[in-house]
Amino acid sequence: MKELVFAGAFLILGSISIGAQASLNDSSPKNRKLVESIATLGRAYTDMIRRNDAASIASIVADDYLVADEVGKVYTKQEDLATYVDRAKSVKIDTVEYKDQKVRILNDEVAIDHATIRFRGTRSGKPFDITERCTTIWALRKGRWLIVADHFSYLKP
Repeated sequence: MKELVFAGAFLILGSISIGAQASLNDSSPKNRKLVESIATLGRAYTDMIRRNDAASIASIVADDYLVADEVGKVYTKQEDLATYVDRAKSVKIDTVEYKDQKVRILNDEVAIDHATIRFRGTRSGKPFDITERCTTIWALRKGRWLIVADHFSYLKP
């Protein structure tokens, strides 16, 4: 099923012509489709995180991907993927709630997905309830939208 979601999103993105600049204020149908596609990809990515699905995450992050986590540590793609193996042993995310999501299209090859997301679950059997501000940078590479950078920070309750 997830493959169909990605395939559909990539087909939509592939049909958008190159060269048009878009912004949040541009309400053209073409821009709306791109914003919706990136938002859908962002939510699918969050669901992969919820499931600790390192294999699916590996398929949508670029080889030169970098992420800065909640405490400021920077990870490469391989380092980040390894955290999901460890996390799967002790962390179970039960619910994910989007507080907001805003996608900005910078140009025909770069988009930024800003979101505030609440995660609830258990870590080593103890409940947690955290809200994070997330910024994900998407780049169009060889016809596919891939994540090239992420940053997450905790929001105080």
